[in-house]
Amino acid sequence: MHKLISVIGAVALLALAGSSNASPVGPGPDGFGSKNVKYVKFVGDEQLHAIGARLVGKYLYVTSVKTITIYDVSDPVNPELMSRTYLGAIWENEDVATNGKILVVADTRPNLLRVFDVEDKTAPTEIATVP
Repeated sequence: MHKLISVIGAVALLALAGSSNASPVGPGPDGFGSKNVKYVKFVGDEQLHAIGARLVGKYLYVTSVKTITIYDVSDPVNPELMSRTYLGAIWENEDVATNGKILVVADTRPNLLRVFDVEDKTAPTEIATVP
């Protein structure tokens, strides 16, 4: 149970990473807090573009309008950046479609689904596009 709470905390930390001006004391006057979530530190540099995240095993997959970022969250307080794949400006859904082997993102500019092989967490590879 403790590990699950720690992983949920890592996800919350990455959600806070959406702003490069994140306060070390938690949310500002327009934000909200939770009694069981404690701000630990700023992680990542998705800077207002992070849209969704999915935890599969010990890896957290974060998608944004510009990137796919994979973190190893074995140590939730110190997530390790495995890779960041730049996609260009696209639109991605909040629900990250991955099983840890394949990851699919929606690209609305040409109305495509882009399919990535993410088995090698350090080097995701685009393997297909589907209209």
